Amino acid sequence: MRISRMELADFGSPESIAQGIIGALKDIPIPVPIDCIARALDITSIEPIQTEQFEGGLITDRPKSSGIILIKETRSSPIQGFTKRQRYTIGHELGHFLIPTHLPPKDDQFLCTSGDMNQSAKSKAVDRKIRMEAEANRFAANILMPRKLFQSELRRAKALDIDLLVRLSKRFDVSKEATARRLCELVDSPSAIVFSENGIFRYAVRSNDFPFVTLSKGAPLPHGTLSKTFYGSPGEVSDMDAVPASDWTDEKKLRTKNLYEQVLVQMGGHRLTLLQLDEDELDDDEYEDELDKSYEVGFRR
Repeated sequence: MRISRMELADFGSPESIAQGIIGALKDIPIPVPIDCIARALDITSIEPIQTEQFEGGLITDRPKSSGIILIKETRSSPIQGFTKRQRYTIGHELGHFLIPTHLPPKDDQFLCTSGDMNQSAKSKAVDRKIRMEAEANRFAANILMPRKLFQSELRRAKALDIDLLVRLSKRFDVSKEATARRLCELVDSPSAIVFSENGIFRYAVRSNDFPFVTLSKGAPLPHGTLSKTFYGSPGEVSDMDAVPASDWTDEKKLRTKNLYEQVLVQMGGHRLTLLQLDEDELDDDEYEDELDKSYEVGFRR
């Protein structure tokens, strides 16, 4: 694989750097060979580390002449290659290495936690550390799930459901959580994905046109929702079912409407819930007015 950082010298944003790499490589294979790309761009090695504190790290000097990427070693780590989570970590740390404004906070190294890996790509945080982690996530998403290729998969899909999300996760060889974030960023219908553990809300990601999910981290899942009531073994997926929109959002115009909900049961009490809004049930003008207000009042969205 031949690519030089000189070819990326004119790019500054996470998206433009990722697109510059994809453009330079032309017919990039899917899944994206992120480890090969990293090595071609002056990452001298990718080293597993045994740690409970961090998902990964980057060791480099201030000029970033070269770097070493560290990835958390897990029980599921393959003898050859990398897990989906490790691939995302490599993309994230490569983002720190390539984004010009990212300088190691201390000791010529970045050390990144699982919370850093989940830092919202939409974050406009003033805190420099949070902003850098969000930008590294934007790079990882754009290099591992190239926009045009991901959107092409969405257009070809017969239905937007959990089966599609699972297929995309396998196709791009990234975790379901990373796939969910990218899907909500690029999908053209109002959608959200909720992550929970043992009946407790963790967080949600949503498309720009999906209403605010009112639950706070640590809150119990709403009674009566599939997320709360569906019983199944890990890997089982519920049917898509209609539930009151008021279970998930307090948007006034949706109080008498339904959302469509589907649940994937995962290991360790984890669940992934897809929520969809049927646009045909809504008065577009009224609903858009309500969404505009939600942006204005307290920046709720």
